[in-house]
Amino acid sequence: MSTTNPLSCAFCMEPTDVDVSGDGITLDVARAGSRSAQRMWAHINCLDSALHPEMPRGEVLEQWPYG
Repeated sequence: MSTTNPLSCAFCMEPTDVDVSGDGITLDVARAGSRSAQRMWAHINCLDSALHPEMPRGEVLEQWPYG
C-alpha cells in the first residue's frame, strides 16, 4: 500500500510504513457477526509487545525483523 499521507500506528500514534519493506502492518478488526470492520495500522513491534507472551505469533510476527 503506497500512500502520500503517513499512517499512524494504533498503539503509539507515530507514523508507520505498510509497504513491503516497511515496519508496519494493516489490521482489519471485526466483531463476530458484524458486517463491518475497522481498518487500522500498527508497527509490528508495537503489536508484538502488546500481545500476551503466551499468545501464538503467526508468520508475520515470527519473521520480524526481515533480513
